[in-house]
Amino acid sequence: MRSADAISRLTGSVILGIGLFVGLAVGFYGKAIWFQNEPPLAHLLLALGGTPLFFYAYYRASWDAVRGSLGRCARPISLFTCGAMAIALAVLLGGYWVNLSIPFAGLISLSLTAKLAVPLNTALLTLCSAVLLAEGAALEEVASLAMGGTGVVFLYFSVGALGAAYRNVLDTCARVTSSAVLEERTRFARDLHDIFGHSLSVITLKSELAVRLLSNEQPERARSEVESVSDLSRRSISDIREVVRGYQMTTVAGEIEGLRAALETAGVRVTVSDTSRRTLPRHVQEAFAWMLREASTNILQHSAAENCTLTLWSDECRAWLRVTNDGARRESHGGGNGLAGLEERMGAVGGKLSCGFGPEDTYCVETAVPLYLSEARSA
Repeated sequence: MRSADAISRLTGSVILGIGLFVGLAVGFYGKAIWFQNEPPLAHLLLALGGTPLFFYAYYRASWDAVRGSLGRCARPISLFTCGAMAIALAVLLGGYWVNLSIPFAGLISLSLTAKLAVPLNTALLTLCSAVLLAEGAALEEVASLAMGGTGVVFLYFSVGALGAAYRNVLDTCARVTSSAVLEERTRFARDLHDIFGHSLSVITLKSELAVRLLSNEQPERARSEVESVSDLSRRSISDIREVVRGYQMTTVAGEIEGLRAALETAGVRVTVSDTSRRTLPRHVQEAFAWMLREASTNILQHSAAENCTLTLWSDECRAWLRVTNDGARRESHGGGNGLAGLEERMGAVGGKLSCGFGPEDTYCVETAVPLYLSEARSA
């Protein structure tokens, strides 16, 4: 992610800037005094070779630390090299060289867990303090080193923790966005299946009926069926536009009439019993409309039904819808996408779906949906 890379670069720049400022400031100042004392050639070579190596290892280790997880050392060799140079320069050269241990102590707090960082930093600052005391430094200098090192440790840890927290927020946002996209794709695929599964089944049925009527020289009836196919195709186009927009202004009454027309065309007698005597909320109407579509598709495709009964009723809290048909074929009722998608729809509004075979080759689909969304969310 670009944002995560940006915060890693920002955090890394802050830490590198702090380290370079501390290291260069005390290092160059110390060298100016140190060179006045005409150091041995071995010490001079150690300073000239060890200082660039220290800063290079510091750069690699700090960059790895800010790009990874807080407390996790991605490349131990860089951290080890940086520590080795800091300790060697502090112990062998002494004086102001011990100040190179301050940025290294901060780097330890970034790269290692607190369980390891605390004792290591304590040992490091104690060692550097001992070097200063052995050279006869004043207690004020030793206390300044200890306090400065402790402050840098907390500063490094705070900057690293802030960067890690921000990256976690960005990662969480990315996961939420990905989940929302996946959920929307699933919803869209389910809507397409439910709408076109129903519409295409009815179009196929009416088209076959029109062909048979033409064969039997009944052009007027055939023309009527073709016109109904045209109307249904226009309705399907409207439905798919509603799916794309995310709206489905469906009503139970409209879907019952659509189911009645489709089934009666196939020779199925439809009986409707509505005792709810109330205007159902929108979420209930949409849920029942999807169920009626799926039920009508299953009756046309998976049964040789002659009768279908729709029963709708409600109380003060819930509404029920039951669709029962005869002529069910057990071998045709598998666990398809339609009923699975319908169960998801019912669950989204706190409803429950049940279906199964009854006596005398009947098949029943029933759902119960809460009338109030507050109850639906708590269900």
